[in-house]
Amino acid sequence: METRSIWKNPSTKTFYLYRNDTDEDPLVLSAGTCITWEGRKDYVKITQVLGTESEEGPRGFTYLPYREEGRWASLAFTLRGDPRFIICYPSGTPHYGLHIPLHTIIVDDAPLYVGPPGIINKSFDLETILEIRHTLVTMLSKVGIQYQMNKNVYLCLTDQVQFRIQITRMDTNFRVDFYHVSGNIIWLQHYMNHLDLY
Repeated sequence: METRSIWKNPSTKTFYLYRNDTDEDPLVLSAGTCITWEGRKDYVKITQVLGTESEEGPRGFTYLPYREEGRWASLAFTLRGDPRFIICYPSGTPHYGLHIPLHTIIVDDAPLYVGPPGIINKSFDLETILEIRHTLVTMLSKVGIQYQMNKNVYLCLTDQVQFRIQITRMDTNFRVDFYHVSGNIIWLQHYMNHLDLY
């Protein structure tokens, strides 16, 4: 499958990834974007986009996996460079790096916030959606709240109250809203006080 990576803004190292010859809705990728691809189970964060303004697009990009313990993997280098360097086409063709199925890349992100606001909401300035999810799971586990997760929505179940947590994106950060589903709403406030949200 023929893919093409073309600069959107070379000064900010943002580029379009056209996944095939007829792609009318290319992905917009840059440092900080979380992605995965066919053959990879977890998501990774793009850490650096490499290339010059004189080229049609980037030569490639480097990435870091997110570890279950809630941290990014360490940087790695060999004599040939970063072993997590992925080649982009056409500018990166003659360069050393990984050849992955770029046409299968999926961006992991939260939807834009459109409202309505939850009973309680909080803005998070963490860099990626992966860090937000890890923070929420850690907080819920610490308080002993059972939950069911579906991408960016958590249905939380206790004996006293059921509530939903939804992650959305604002212009410059993430937003987490808590919505009452059923049960005693006073218990929702009680749990919020124990989730280190303030």
